Amino acid sequence: MIIVGRRFVLFAALFLLSLGGMLLGPIADALAQVPAGVASESEMAAEHDRAPVTLDGEELFYVRGITAYPARERAKTISGQVRALAADRSVSPDSLRAVESDGRTSLVAPGYFVVWIFDADAEDEGIPRSILAEALRKKIVLAVETYREDRAPGALLTRSIYALAATVVALVLLLVTIRIFRSLYKLLEPRLTSRIEGLRVKSGDAIRIEPLWMLIRGLIATARVLTIIVIVYFYLNFALALYPWTRALSKQIFAVVLDPLRSMGAGLVGALPGLIFIAILVIIARYLLKAVRLFFAGIDQKRVAFAGFESEWAWPTYRIVYVLIIALTVVFAYPHIPGSDSGAFKGVSILLGVLVSLGSSSTIANVIAGYTLIYRRTFRIGDIVRINDIEGMVSERAMLVTHVRTIKNEDIVVPNSMILAGTVTNYSTLARTRGLILHT
Repeated sequence: MIIVGRRFVLFAALFLLSLGGMLLGPIADALAQVPAGVASESEMAAEHDRAPVTLDGEELFYVRGITAYPARERAKTISGQVRALAADRSVSPDSLRAVESDGRTSLVAPGYFVVWIFDADAEDEGIPRSILAEALRKKIVLAVETYREDRAPGALLTRSIYALAATVVALVLLLVTIRIFRSLYKLLEPRLTSRIEGLRVKSGDAIRIEPLWMLIRGLIATARVLTIIVIVYFYLNFALALYPWTRALSKQIFAVVLDPLRSMGAGLVGALPGLIFIAILVIIARYLLKAVRLFFAGIDQKRVAFAGFESEWAWPTYRIVYVLIIALTVVFAYPHIPGSDSGAFKGVSILLGVLVSLGSSSTIANVIAGYTLIYRRTFRIGDIVRINDIEGMVSERAMLVTHVRTIKNEDIVVPNSMILAGTVTNYSTLARTRGLILHT
């Protein structure tokens, strides 16, 4: 009984939502007659050029405005006159006619004044005033006829039947979707559990069943929710479009999804040349790095020799060249990155640069000191050295620190900046060629 009750509530909610436009139609028409509030001075100044005249959310035509009488205010007045004419079924749409006078043309019907058309309006369209007046008259007549047809009792009844049918179809699709995913879950659970158990046994308990099964179950639940959202979305778009009072809302719902997709598609198409350039640049940089690595590997293995260039400098120099190539690649690619010219992108770039500069000052100092020690040939790995009050053998040398193993088998990590600022005594440098002098 609980399941039946929930389905009944869902059915009733969907059908009432589809009928909401018809039930609230008279209220919407009444509210449409209420004059809008006065716009702010900035809005009036920005919109005195052109504004659309609308009926039931459909744009009929545009009108011009001036600073004293902005286009938005003029368009609202004309929209109200057209709506009033359309709501009065005692007046035939064909009774609308154009009346010529000095400097303007009036579109009037028995008991109704609709719009004035001035020479400036005709100049804006680039056609004579009489032709513009006739074109606007035909648009208004067609809009009035559509307005009345949409609100005819027979049309509303037919559309309510369509809404009811759409509600039934949407409800059936929702129930079928829920059952399909429930059956899919029951079908996949034993099979996936057995396979994951086999992987767990082969990996020696390195793979756990619970996290993997939770991931799969989450993916299934996400697919089910997305499917339900798509069904509800298309149902609302169809049902709301049936009634004139909610047709504009239907278009807005449709635009909520299509506009971002359209923007992303247009952005992707516009970014394709830049992305292709970046891809080609990355490929060139990758093969250039491989060639540079092979070159310095040859120097390290003494297959390539340069006078005055020690083989032990090969990999440190390679790292410098590596960073320079990556930096140049980023510099060349930056203007082609989508959105790189936006203020937000530049702001984030500056913020990251400031954070890196503030947080890496000591790191950069140690890196520079490390390279300085390498190129000065201060010591090598295996040398017996004394750094300030630390004495031992150099066991490892990195860009940031140097590891010294003492006679007590202690591994001491010394920052390169401290080594560069202190005194280093190397007992192994001259011992290789001149021997070691022992003092007793």
